[in-house]
Amino acid sequence: MNRFIPMSVEQIRRNSIKRIEEEQNRQKTYDNLQEKNNKNQNYYDLHTILKSNAHKEVQENYFNPKLLEQEFEDFLTFHQLYSLKDYINDHIKDKTNGTVVSPYIIRKEIKYLDEILKKFKVQHNIK
Repeated sequence: MNRFIPMSVEQIRRNSIKRIEEEQNRQKTYDNLQEKNNKNQNYYDLHTILKSNAHKEVQENYFNPKLLEQEFEDFLTFHQLYSLKDYINDHIKDKTNGTVVSPYIIRKEIKYLDEILKKFKVQHNIK
């Protein structure tokens, strides 16, 4: 004896439509995930980073030797340490062990000295 209940044509059609819709939803979800992954991969793409305007701006502003020299001289002038310029430069070069001095190291050293001098001026009421 046949245990399966025969399905009507309408039931078969509804089930087919439901399966097709589910498959389409799965495909849309998969496509969305792929698109998100592609967008995230572009963030790590070195060629895209090098072409970006933000990278060019950082190169022009942060690594500009003239701008860095101007910041360093402004710092020395503000704290009236211009006579110690060579001594501070030698100290920075000693910290790098003779390797190329990067703008990051110079700015870090300026920030460090600036904090020390501010605290010193506050402690001794110097304006």
